[in-house]
Amino acid sequence: MRHGRLPTPPGWTRSPTFQYNRADNDELIVNDLVPVDATQMSDTELEQLKLIALNDPLLRNRLISLKAHVTGVNVVVQLPGG
Repeated sequence: MRHGRLPTPPGWTRSPTFQYNRADNDELIVNDLVPVDATQMSDTELEQLKLIALNDPLLRNRLISLKAHVTGVNVVVQLPGG
């Protein structure tokens, strides 16, 4: 099952997704957990993202259920002048 990307309305900007940190030898790599265009990812890559999300204590049982069948969206609205 493939999921598409939500369109960005005119005048809006997209914020980065949840950041995922990992170590590669002595380097700390910081990337978005899900790339902007996840439609190009293989099923194996998507399964890896699912495992990462389910093992992250900031996401598990907060923004994603243990079964990974329900997720939430955290939205911050910044109005002009404030």
